[in-house]
Amino acid sequence: MTVTPSPFIINRYLIPELYPIRSAFYQGNYQHVINEPVDNLTRSDEGQLYKYRARIELGQASTVLAEMEDAGTTGAGFEAVKAYAEYRMGNKEKAMQELEELIQADADDGTVQVIGATMLYGEGRTEEAFELLSKHENNLEA
Repeated sequence: MTVTPSPFIINRYLIPELYPIRSAFYQGNYQHVINEPVDNLTRSDEGQLYKYRARIELGQASTVLAEMEDAGTTGAGFEAVKAYAEYRMGNKEKAMQELEELIQADADDGTVQVIGATMLYGEGRTEEAFELLSKHENNLEA
């Protein structure tokens, strides 16, 4: 008799390592996201993006932007989060210009898609937001 493990058993083979962070973020439990360690994750950059996004949602956009500038973070996802921080700080024109450049260069990046669609929707550009999200591949957030 073969015993099949329950899909509800949490272990590293059945549940992706970012699941707790993503789940907390989607539930709006931003403080939990911030408190979750990400340095030991194989996808620590993605974990760090969720931490930055959570802090932005908690009103810490200017602090996040300053930290990201100091850390010298690079990559499309980090650039999208920087643009979102600018947007949330009220620098909408600058943020939208940065977003447009990101979409042109990296529309296939999942973070660019989600952050971009959020910002486009916020500007009343719903059709463009949906078009950007339609480019996703296996991105549950999109």
